[in-house]
Amino acid sequence: CSGVFGDEVMTVMEGHSVTLHTDLTDMKRVIKIIWRVEEEDSQRSLVTIADNETIEVNYYYNNINDSYIDRLQVYVQTGDLTIKNMRVNHTGLYQAEISNNNGTTYKNFSVTVIDAPHVISAGTGDVKSVSVSEGESVTLHTDVQTHRDDLILWRFGDEGLLIAKHDKEDNKSSIYDDGEGFRGRLKLDDRTGSLTISGVRSSDSGLYKLKINNNKQTLYKTFSVYVRSQSSGVSPPDRLPLSLSLSLLVLVLLVLMTIVVYQCRHNIPCLRRIKDKKMPVFDGDSVFLLAKRGNENAGSASDAASSTHMGQDEIAGPSEEEKKRELGSLMNERVKGALVRSRFIAVTDMDAPSAYFFNLERKAAQQKQIACLRLPDGRVTSNVMEMRRHAVTFYSSLYTADQCDSDCAEQLFQDLPQIDSDSKIALDTELSFQELTAAVIQLGTGRSPGIDGLPSEFYKRFWNIIGQDLCEVICECRKDGCLPVSCKRAVISLLPKKGFRDYCDAQALRDVGRALVLHRRTVMPYAAYARKRKGSIDEKDVEQYAGLVGQTCAERILLYRS
Repeated sequence: CSGVFGDEVMTVMEGHSVTLHTDLTDMKRVIKIIWRVEEEDSQRSLVTIADNETIEVNYYYNNINDSYIDRLQVYVQTGDLTIKNMRVNHTGLYQAEISNNNGTTYKNFSVTVIDAPHVISAGTGDVKSVSVSEGESVTLHTDVQTHRDDLILWRFGDEGLLIAKHDKEDNKSSIYDDGEGFRGRLKLDDRTGSLTISGVRSSDSGLYKLKINNNKQTLYKTFSVYVRSQSSGVSPPDRLPLSLSLSLLVLVLLVLMTIVVYQCRHNIPCLRRIKDKKMPVFDGDSVFLLAKRGNENAGSASDAASSTHMGQDEIAGPSEEEKKRELGSLMNERVKGALVRSRFIAVTDMDAPSAYFFNLERKAAQQKQIACLRLPDGRVTSNVMEMRRHAVTFYSSLYTADQCDSDCAEQLFQDLPQIDSDSKIALDTELSFQELTAAVIQLGTGRSPGIDGLPSEFYKRFWNIIGQDLCEVICECRKDGCLPVSCKRAVISLLPKKGFRDYCDAQALRDVGRALVLHRRTVMPYAAYARKRKGSIDEKDVEQYAGLVGQTCAERILLYRS
């Protein structure tokens, strides 16, 4: 038998590609596919596909003007045909003749290729800045090697207004210079595709976008043209004269040098007043070096730090005592945790820390706790018991349930998605054996679908034995909402052995029941019960002795059923 499908109408812009789909799902039944195109009063054969291979691509190699050379791409897996970099002369009727054992069918495609639109959002590539004085001429070079099948498009402005087009294949150029005041001022190089603008005006400033299409690739390039006014001599806004740039750089350097000199002169008197002080510290401890600056009467932490390591005769006045107490409070409470963490990190990052200091710092890190805590009444306490009581109170109130507002809950739940009554009835229906069988068939290999450790191959191999019982177990579990005993305690658990690839073979599975929570004495009564019913299973197929005396793989299956 044979048939003809209706024409599929397709429209494509010149320079773009189009794919004609056969919509075939099984190429094994296809004997031959012939793609044809109507030319004048006859049909031309383009491609012949047979036995899932491209047998022939009919180019007119003796005619260099054949418009299909290097444009056809065939997908032998589907029989589809792609025509790349199309031109207006490719407009026509394309036909796929598909032959199989049942006969021949035809599928027609009516393809229309339209000219590039005058306004389109053109693609952008690398942006090259070009500056030119008003009244001069400027040439925007393509800087690429053109090919005989190139389609070159020049567009202007953000909206992508088409101003020039050159088709190398037909050696035909078109200038569209009547829209933006380019009349008589545009010239397109037929050999390179470069665009020349003569007598440039200030209105010519903007983006010029180039697109080159051929059978192999599509190239984009963007030129940012700025037209300088001769009367004002203004430079482009995004560039500064070299002399002005150097002047700004020198000015910035002078300001920085002035700031540095001022800081150095201001710190020299302070440095002269500082005496050498020796501060003994242990290896691995942290030390704070606090500098004293400004008015001595204002006080600083450095004096307090020095006073902790100096004699009492060097302490002058009660202000020094206050500084000492403040620093002590700072060291004991506010930065205690930071010191412990920094020392521990420093030790762990060492290349070869000694065991003594490493264990010492690790012990200190394990014993670290909150040094102080601000209570709800505003007091700051460092009492450990008081902080613990506050922590217990805080977390108790945090996890205490509050009375739910019924109106708020109703408003929350009414916005949640709900299923219709029919879907609810379907979901509440008891699971059927056919549904469960379909799910088992779809199980992936090498996976364990449940918590019992049994691979999917086990279920597929012995489904005719355990399937019906498993379906009943799942349905019962669904009713009461509890897992079966076998899932809770993993009565049966088989794992693949090393060196075996066929997990359907019982010899490739080993029993791990002894490693699970079930005790030997608990399993023995079940094994005795299973031995009474082992005749219902083909022991030749699943025979394998387990760790329990007298229990075979067949008995484990019976145990699972029980």
